[in-house]
Amino acid sequence: MVWIDPTPIGASMHELQQRARDDKGITLGAPRGRIVLHFQVEEQAVEDLLDVVRALKDEKADEARAWEERAGAGHVEEVRRRSRMFAEGRWEGRIEGPRRSLPAYGRG
Repeated sequence: MVWIDPTPIGASMHELQQRARDDKGITLGAPRGRIVLHFQVEEQAVEDLLDVVRALKDEKADEARAWEERAGAGHVEEVRRRSRMFAEGRWEGRIEGPRRSLPAYGRG
């Protein structure tokens, strides 16, 4: 399981969901940034999702620069630092998901 926040590349999670579905036939769940892969998922599916992210990043370069300006240099560097640590398996702190509360499954 990974948490992904595509706002630094100028895209929303909803946009990523749509593009993954439309371009590669990949279904991503609720637009909260959580992606779960099972051992049966082929490596090509992961590569296809990365291709979608790369394409969005290239298309949204101007929006990404605007996000960096709004967020400020300190926050941008912190996001990059944490992302590198997550990717390299060096993160030792708590992994925070989105700040919204989870739905109350089974209630109602």
